Amino acid sequence: MAESSISSDRPVIVHTFSIGNLQLPPVVVAPMAGFSDWAFRAMIRETFRGLVFTEMVSACALSRGHARTQKLAVLDPREGPTGIQLFGGDPGEVAEAAVRAEAAGAAVIDLNMGCPVPKVLKGGGGAGLLTKPDTARAVVVAAVRAVRVPVTAKLRLGFAAEGREAMELAPILEGAGVSAITLHARTRAQGYGGRADWRAIRELRERLSIPVIGNGDVVLPEDAGRMLEETGCAAVMVARAVLADPRLPAAIQAWLERGEHFGPPLDFGNRVALLRRHFALLCREKGRERATREIKKFAVHYLKGEPGAAHLRERLTRAGSWEQMEALLVASDGR
Repeated sequence: MAESSISSDRPVIVHTFSIGNLQLPPVVVAPMAGFSDWAFRAMIRETFRGLVFTEMVSACALSRGHARTQKLAVLDPREGPTGIQLFGGDPGEVAEAAVRAEAAGAAVIDLNMGCPVPKVLKGGGGAGLLTKPDTARAVVVAAVRAVRVPVTAKLRLGFAAEGREAMELAPILEGAGVSAITLHARTRAQGYGGRADWRAIRELRERLSIPVIGNGDVVLPEDAGRMLEETGCAAVMVARAVLADPRLPAAIQAWLERGEHFGPPLDFGNRVALLRRHFALLCREKGRERATREIKKFAVHYLKGEPGAAHLRERLTRAGSWEQMEALLVASDGR
């Protein structure tokens, strides 16, 4: 749990929280499908050493040794505590996948019970488990029995627009052996729109004895401080905002621990520097040709909010090489 409480008259206060025997900074980087590969995690690791997740991994595919899926679970032992999130509704498959994830070096196994994507729901995982408490419990029990590392679960608040199934399911999962629960305080029906219900995070924290990690609408370090203060949660989980600035987890940690702002302002030059560094890491991981394709989806986020960004991003996505992208960035610098 958090070592101390947030005081409304100062922005500091929380230093660590615990998942099992792990002592961690009070900020966790969420798994993001299509983004949380090694290069992206390496960008985050240049300033942050807390818990970072891989992208979500199919328990069915990993348990069967699917080659492409196995690549998602390849970890660098030097990168710091890294979690692997699994999705699936078959306890046997989840247990086998958890064993493989632990063998790959996962510090935490997280079970996804919140993803709203139809393909995941059709396979019996994600937010569909909110409405199947017996299956959800069986999945947790199988995973906890299969591995020695902590097992956690990430839930949506509910399935339908007004759903609140997480409030009943979370205590069941605590009893089944999870070490922490993350609550994305939106329903499946909301998707990623609307406001997250932070009151639900507080309510869940009051129902459980294990750490609750709050997720939803944390974009700035100050947001993280407010969430901790208003909900009493043990830590915050950040997701899409990190795509625009991989320094954000470290900035949140600095704010929560010391009340300090982190690093230089994210002006256009710094955004381009981050993009170039990210491209170099992608080249190292996946080769130049694939890196040139994949850096474009990150460029959309890195340049968000800059004057003329929409036009620049559109031109970058049409560029046929990194050299063409570089020329566009140079021409746009100093606007």
